[in-house]
Amino acid sequence: MPTEFASPTRSRHPVLLACEDAGEFQKLWDHYVAIYRPRGVTQNHFVEMMATIEWRLRRARKIEASLWDAAMPMRTMTLDEALRLLAENDRALGAISSYQTGLERSLKHTRKALLDMQKDRAASANAQRLN
Repeated sequence: MPTEFASPTRSRHPVLLACEDAGEFQKLWDHYVAIYRPRGVTQNHFVEMMATIEWRLRRARKIEASLWDAAMPMRTMTLDEALRLLAENDRALGAISSYQTGLERSLKHTRKALLDMQKDRAASANAQRLN
């Protein structure tokens, strides 16, 4: 995890909450770097964005599971009963669903932008070699 993105008062990436594991985020970060092999500041920025979006998606999934657990306090409750309880008492599930959709869209667009940039860079390098 690059220190240039970390808070000066903490050795943690700003996307991490105090209760989250920096080592797990580091594994995710390393995974994205290994897959996309960014070159340059802009590509590194795209990889950082993708890793942080993925981290937020993972967090949103945990929140969603917690909402369902809270909505179904009795294990004998049916899914329909849990849905009715959620609809009556809480808008959180809809909010987290919208949040996830936005994150997924951002991840898709960021990934496409990075891959397009890498493709253009490779084509440019090939053209220079041929000249």
